[in-house]
Amino acid sequence: MALDYFRTWWLNNAFPEEPMAAFLIASLLVVSVFPQNVSTVNGQVTAQVKTIRIAQTNPLGESQPFSVPVRIVEQPETKTDADRLREETADARDAKDLAIQEGLKDLAQETLRLSYAQIILAALGTIRLFYSLFLARRSTAAAISALELTRQMARDQLRPYVLVDTSRVSFDQTGGASVIITFRNGGQTPAVAMVTVANMKVDDPNYPTPFPPISFEDPSLKSKFSLLPESMREKQVGPIAAGPARALASGEVIMYIWGEVRYSDIFGRSHYSRFHLVGGGPYGFDEGMALIVHGVGNVEGEYSA
Repeated sequence: MALDYFRTWWLNNAFPEEPMAAFLIASLLVVSVFPQNVSTVNGQVTAQVKTIRIAQTNPLGESQPFSVPVRIVEQPETKTDADRLREETADARDAKDLAIQEGLKDLAQETLRLSYAQIILAALGTIRLFYSLFLARRSTAAAISALELTRQMARDQLRPYVLVDTSRVSFDQTGGASVIITFRNGGQTPAVAMVTVANMKVDDPNYPTPFPPISFEDPSLKSKFSLLPESMREKQVGPIAAGPARALASGEVIMYIWGEVRYSDIFGRSHYSRFHLVGGGPYGFDEGMALIVHGVGNVEGEYSA
């Protein structure tokens, strides 16, 4: 189409007397530019428009340039083996690069999954460690408690226990009387630094009087003694005059004995035993004029020395 247009224009305007010569010149120019203006898109041949400048001579003999648009169409057979090889090499390289990128992506995803797994395992390990420490702490506390309990049980089994063993009213030849109290250490170790305090009062059953408090301020109490296991020690309380002693024996009056024993064990702890005895009046006496243990005021415990 471009050649027809060019030939018609040339015959009508340029050199009507030499149409074949002009056509040959234009054909040579088209052939000379054809191989240099080819493009390929996705392996398909595309056409390009090329502007060709040709000189013409006007009737006055002057040469004037003019432009002629020429449509260039590349034929498929113009692609050489070298071009195809180059394209195949480029395609293979692109495919290889894509495969490498896909592999790197898969590797990154696998690394991420492994990282998550490591974090989870580390968290589980940390939780297990803290739980183990918690159990170890509880085990240690239980062991300490068991040891302390065992130590306390051993101390309770081995410590001295000083209690009132017997008590009786003893009359003398003058008609008077006194009370003999026997203390016994029923423990397995000695009672050391032992002191005893005992108070006595004789009351009319119809007119009772208050109980005076127990005091350890008596200078005679500064003399302390020890009591071995299964040993006994007596303490005399009194004397009672002949008149009150006869009234006590007949049951006309009531006699109260109350007091406290203080001592220490070999483990350094201090203990006390309080006692409260009664006889005569409505209570009477046990066999051998023994006093009766009152229902109130008999207690044992520890104190701070």
